Amino acid sequence: MWIGTDGQGLIQLYHYDSLFETVHTSHPVRCFCEDEDGNILIGTKGSGIKLLNPATKELTDYLNESKGLISNSVYALRRNKANDIFIGTEGTGINILNAATGRLEKLEIPDKYPPFKAVYNIYFTNNDSLLWVGTSGYGLIKINISREQGRYHVKGFRQYNSSDKNISLNNDVVYAITSDPEDNMLWFGTRGGGLNCINMKDNSIKSLEDMDSRILLTNNDVLCLLRDDANIWIGTSYGLNELKKEENDFRLIQYADEKLNNKTIHGILKDHEEKIWISTNQGLSSLNVKNNKIDNYTLNDGLQNDEFSDGAFFKDHRDFLYFGGVSGFSYFNPRNIHLREFNPPLILSSLKIYNTVQDINERIRKGVLKLSYEERFMTFNFIAKDFINNENCEYAYRLKNHSDDWVEMGNNPNIIFTQLPPGEYQLEVKSTNGDKVWGDNIYRLTIKVGYPWWLSVPALIIYAILCIIIFYITKSVIKNRIRLSRQVLIAQVEKRHEQKIYESRLNFFTNVAHEFFTP
Repeated sequence: MWIGTDGQGLIQLYHYDSLFETVHTSHPVRCFCEDEDGNILIGTKGSGIKLLNPATKELTDYLNESKGLISNSVYALRRNKANDIFIGTEGTGINILNAATGRLEKLEIPDKYPPFKAVYNIYFTNNDSLLWVGTSGYGLIKINISREQGRYHVKGFRQYNSSDKNISLNNDVVYAITSDPEDNMLWFGTRGGGLNCINMKDNSIKSLEDMDSRILLTNNDVLCLLRDDANIWIGTSYGLNELKKEENDFRLIQYADEKLNNKTIHGILKDHEEKIWISTNQGLSSLNVKNNKIDNYTLNDGLQNDEFSDGAFFKDHRDFLYFGGVSGFSYFNPRNIHLREFNPPLILSSLKIYNTVQDINERIRKGVLKLSYEERFMTFNFIAKDFINNENCEYAYRLKNHSDDWVEMGNNPNIIFTQLPPGEYQLEVKSTNGDKVWGDNIYRLTIKVGYPWWLSVPALIIYAILCIIIFYITKSVIKNRIRLSRQVLIAQVEKRHEQKIYESRLNFFTNVAHEFFTP
């Protein structure tokens, strides 16, 4: 649709289907879980638990404090093999949603065990008989439970925290838990204390550094974990890490370079193609581990927000991925996420010399921009003509005869040159489309920077003439000096010769006179 405006030019509207399904909520989303019917439970920070019907895409209020929820700030949801859902909140204790009755219950923990609250992670091992609870401020808690006549009973309780001098734990905030059943190891990450593991056979705890001092995470503030076969993906507040197990040794791969939109990793999931999806403070990123290619997605691609939440990531039985954030949640089928191959044309939209706008058609003739020596400060502004997510287009340039390396500008379409030396250059500019796929359309412009007047052709001719004149003058002076030197030398030789003749005559007459007067 084309829209004509009064003074604002011509506007084109187009239909664009977002790659992501997004639902906005009034409170941040902190966790997900799927019930036995395929519905998605969404835990929020402030409005309890909501229920999403994936078939109808309808979101409804489900559980809150008025229905028995300990707190409306829900941080953890986990379903066990009996289809009961365990719920961790800001409040004290743990809720259980009974699948058989649909009733919301509370796990009865004997008073002899210390109370805890602020449950940020729930994890089951040992055929659901061990319940591991990660808390904020109360460390890691292990609860032995059994299910009898539809109700859960606590058979044992163990708290791991920094106040216990028998274990090497230096932080009591546990956001992430996973396990390696083959080695009977439970891995958990703390906020500032790095990655730790518990040997479930003898309950001993070791940090990753204790196991191998050569392995250092990009940051010890661990926010999330994902077990991928024998490997573990570790999301920190500064970078993504992959801990690979190789026989009896470990190897760490770090991802903390500039290709990631943001280094704060809130959630990690793997899709059907073994791509790793991560949520950050600047959208989502997908990592192809085969070639290390990273694709980034932001609010402009249809996400709930650029900022996501710790622990708010989930994969359902259909392989749909869910990520929650400060404004709601986004979910999608990774099979439908594809990048357009559209190759947008690239045009020069404006040219400024010393911040003065120039007429492009007058200044650029036949692909050549001629500049005087005084016009060496210039700004080029380019536009990639992609109407879908144009703000995502990225640019790169190189100035041949000055440097053959491409300079990536990100989303900045402005190229500025200052004090270019006199000479001829070839400017080449390329861009991506709105999905950040690089195209092969290259804008080329020849730039000729003139020489200053003291280096112009007439000036060089004058310099040459002056040099010739100076040369001849110098040559004449030298020749005259040589001639005068020769004349002086001859005169001196002749004078010395005459002096010798005079002395010889004088000696002769003196001898003759002496002979006459001697008897």
